[in-house]
Amino acid sequence: MGALMVAADSGRHSDDVPERRARQGDCGLQRGRPFAIGLGTWLLFWIAMGGFFLVWTLFMQGGLGWSPLRAGLTSALFAVGAGVGAGLSVGVLAVRYGRRVLIAGALVNATGLALYGAMGVRYGSEFTSWQMALPLVITGAGFGMVVAPTLDLLLGQVPVPEALSASGLLNTGQQLGTALGVALVGVLFFTMLEGDSDVGVAAVTPEIRAELALAGMPVHAQDQIVAGFAACVHDRSAEDDPAVIPPSCQRGRDAADGVPRILRATEGGQAGTAPASKMSQNRHGMKQEG
Repeated sequence: MGALMVAADSGRHSDDVPERRARQGDCGLQRGRPFAIGLGTWLLFWIAMGGFFLVWTLFMQGGLGWSPLRAGLTSALFAVGAGVGAGLSVGVLAVRYGRRVLIAGALVNATGLALYGAMGVRYGSEFTSWQMALPLVITGAGFGMVVAPTLDLLLGQVPVPEALSASGLLNTGQQLGTALGVALVGVLFFTMLEGDSDVGVAAVTPEIRAELALAGMPVHAQDQIVAGFAACVHDRSAEDDPAVIPPSCQRGRDAADGVPRILRATEGGQAGTAPASKMSQNRHGMKQEG
């Protein structure tokens, strides 16, 4: 929706360049400012936002396990902020402060992104939609403050006969920047996800062992389960298609089904081992929670 709005907005602006030029003095614009510099900055902005949109979506659905519906409704908070920022920047701020509103918008956008990242680190898997509200609204407001007036400020600097071509370049820059952001950040993200999977496994291994020990699981069985868990997490992180279940994860399921046999075999031979029926119930409950 945002891409369609930007495309429609830039197309509309290409028809009223003379009107914008009449307001150009009020916005404090400099006609001689090269259009190419603005276009390059526009491209960099969309590279950054394209990368954010990718990681943000993966974090909500893959990291937090949210449904597409919940992730989409949460994303609406960003759209609300973008609408408010765009309306204020074009109708009030750009007229009064000119191109300085772009710098302010970029700072607001960066503040929202930094706040979102800090809260993501703090809350981790407990991050809720309501907790995301403030950083998403701030990020969206900065986004709107950059996108909406940029079209006015850049298109207002080109001659009327070249307005249509300039509008097309802006649309191309947006699409190209978003694609580059997704590609570049995607490669970096998935490479780090695969390489750092062992760190996440190491962080939760003590808790897993404690739960297994509480359930009366023998040490050698704990080792097998933890090793299978580590292999599954690594292969899952390295998998290109999230819908594919790696063989190591399937083997882990098969191993979990064999846990009752391990417990029966060790019953009476391990000090402090609970009866096999109780262990089977505990394992079933842990498997459901996992």
